[in-house]
Amino acid sequence: MIENMRMSGDWQVGKGAIADLCYCPTELKIVNLEMSKIDFSELEGNENLITMADFSGGDGLQIHRMYEYVKAKGLNPAAYYNEMHTTRFNTAMERYSHLDNFNMVNTDFFFLKCRHKNGNAYKKET
Repeated sequence: MIENMRMSGDWQVGKGAIADLCYCPTELKIVNLEMSKIDFSELEGNENLITMADFSGGDGLQIHRMYEYVKAKGLNPAAYYNEMHTTRFNTAMERYSHLDNFNMVNTDFFFLKCRHKNGNAYKKET
């Protein structure tokens, strides 16, 4: 069903009911349970970034909970959040844009175009 919406061009930011159709956020108790299952002991004292991503980010509660969990362990989190729905994205921007290493984008990855650092488009064979 989602693929059909994308193919027909109906899947766009701000399409209201269509954008809300697939909004089923994971409960925070599930996020807490999943995070508690990860053993971070080998990373203690390590200054490397712990990378996490939520590419259907909703209002950002889940990725923020993961971010704070990792930070509470004394580690350095780097979060990557994406949400296509403008209202939810703006809510997340208000709440989390001040956080270090909490990167936010509002785009549809199916239409995202990649480029080299010098601005040239990638060739298909690349």
